[in-house]
Amino acid sequence: MTPPPDRPDDDDDGSDQSADAAFSRQRELETELEREKGFLRTLIRTIPDLVWLKDPDGIYLACNPKFERFFGATEAEIVGKTDYDFVDADLADFFRAHDRMAMEAGGPSVNEEEITYADDGHRELLETIKTPMHDAQGVLIGVLGVARDITQRRHAEDQIRKLSRAVEQSPSSIVITDLDARIEFVNDAFLRTAGYRREEVIGQNPRILQSGETPKETYHALWRALQQGQQWQGEFHNRRKDGSEYVESAIIAPIRQEDGRITHYLAVKEDITEKKRNAEELDRHRHHLLDLVAERTLQLAQAKDAAEAANRTKSSFLANMSHEIRTPMNAIIGLTHLLQREQPTERQHDRLQKIASSASHLLGVLNDILDISKIESEKLVLESAPFSLNELAENLESLISDRLLAKGLRFETDLADLPTLLIGDRMRVSQVLLNYLANAVKFTEAGVIRLRGRVIEEGANTLLIRFEVSDTGIGISAEVRQRLFQAFEQADASTTRTFGGTGLGLAINRRLARLMGGDVGVESEPGQGSTFWITLRFGKEDWLEPPPRAEDDNRLEDALRRDFSHCRILLAEDDFINQEVALELLRNAAGLHTDLAVNGEEALALAANTAYDLILMDVQMPLMDGLEATRALRLLPAYAHTPILAMTANAFDEDRQRCIAAGMNGHVPKPVDPDRLFEVMLHWLRPHRREPR
Repeated sequence: MTPPPDRPDDDDDGSDQSADAAFSRQRELETELEREKGFLRTLIRTIPDLVWLKDPDGIYLACNPKFERFFGATEAEIVGKTDYDFVDADLADFFRAHDRMAMEAGGPSVNEEEITYADDGHRELLETIKTPMHDAQGVLIGVLGVARDITQRRHAEDQIRKLSRAVEQSPSSIVITDLDARIEFVNDAFLRTAGYRREEVIGQNPRILQSGETPKETYHALWRALQQGQQWQGEFHNRRKDGSEYVESAIIAPIRQEDGRITHYLAVKEDITEKKRNAEELDRHRHHLLDLVAERTLQLAQAKDAAEAANRTKSSFLANMSHEIRTPMNAIIGLTHLLQREQPTERQHDRLQKIASSASHLLGVLNDILDISKIESEKLVLESAPFSLNELAENLESLISDRLLAKGLRFETDLADLPTLLIGDRMRVSQVLLNYLANAVKFTEAGVIRLRGRVIEEGANTLLIRFEVSDTGIGISAEVRQRLFQAFEQADASTTRTFGGTGLGLAINRRLARLMGGDVGVESEPGQGSTFWITLRFGKEDWLEPPPRAEDDNRLEDALRRDFSHCRILLAEDDFINQEVALELLRNAAGLHTDLAVNGEEALALAANTAYDLILMDVQMPLMDGLEATRALRLLPAYAHTPILAMTANAFDEDRQRCIAAGMNGHVPKPVDPDRLFEVMLHWLRPHRREPR
């Protein structure tokens, strides 16, 4: 057949239709591809993990918002760049190396990385999966990375591992069963105690350990507690695999899930066989020892009574010794004071001064002995009151001025850096510094004595101050320095003969320093002088005003004579010489009308017929002592508020407290310091300045 003639128009129409179909198909494919890209982009952006895509050269093609947070940049700022544009070279090399591992492996590469986020700096442990991407022809087109935060998972895994190790390594037997009491887990300690292998007990009931010696009620109580969801504690008498028996202490409790369901039981057990055996042995010994303990208790009680009796005897002896010494000392010091007022000749004045100095020294020895006794018996009470440091330093210089002058020694102070006002026990501070200064003068023949002070520690309300007393004296060897601050110790026997002293001053300084929160020490070399130091803790209050300076002797006497000569004083004193001294001071020195009573009964009789403005009361008197007399006076309406001052040789703190408890207002210890007596009298008379009663 002859083919039909060509029809150009028809051919053109067919070609156009084919082209339109191809174009339409291409548009559909592109649309589908865009839709898939959009779906993929949406998928990537909604995944909560870090997701990114790189080409084989490490150039970013896409990423999700969480990855943007990691770099601290937007996707538009990340795409087209590499890791080297965002992180340091070492970290970028690390990322690139793992990319190559994934590409070379031809499959996913998994690793862990510590990541620090750029936007807020927090760190996460990430598990990173990098997967090579290929096209339809198998050509590598990039690497897809996904990183997930495994910080909490790793922490939980670590906790589980720790718990597992703790359970496995626990010295106590641990058993976990299901609700039907089938054993699901035992630790090594259980296997060692029971003697079974693990496979022999898993799936078994714990009754395989029963020996028949455990009371049935024990098991009934156990199951009652567990069925009520409660913990049970008790003992089992069990049998090992080899037939030997043992005693276990057990705590069994239900294991609850998060929703409260009980799914298992946990038993923690301890082999107490040896403990029980030891307890029984100890019980036998205990019964045997009861008689011994009772006998020893009786002996200790007797020893305690003896010790307390000895202590009471010691305290009574010290109190009596103090009283017996202070009473004549009061006469010696008082009469000396009176004689010095009567314009003696130069020779008489010199001898009176020596008597006063000797009496003062003897009083210092007595006070040292009593201080040591009080400190050792923990009866020393420290005061806490404001005082002027400058006034204290001036007083110290006046106390040693005669000795300085006699030896031609200079005295220098350096206290300028210290507060002028401190809170503490002024008398004890003066005592410890005077001990140091007196020793410095005693052992120095020429040169200078220096008193220095500086703050070495400061708190909100306290100061720790270091005082130093330096001299240019004979110095002290290293051997002697080690024992200087012990009681009754001096440099050597020759110094005792040459310089005198009790050997108590430095020991008292150390004990007082420690009571006041400090310590003591010495720096010295033979022939090079010595520096004794002490640290003391003080209170500080910037708003406190310095205490008023004490008035001198003449001003005190003048004040009494001027303002209170109309007042009538009652003195109750049984010692004849002390009567003479006190009356001379009160009548002639202070110009006060003064009556005398020789005991408490007489004082009470005089007070009943005469109105007194102030009463000075001795404590130890015949017929009626001062305490009983004071209590009786306070019952009289006229003497409910009259100042009554103890003037007594009973100088202990407990003596002072007994006086206050009896109704006295103050306490002036013997030997009486006239200045102190006048100062206390002024203190109690001034609030009552008026016409005589």
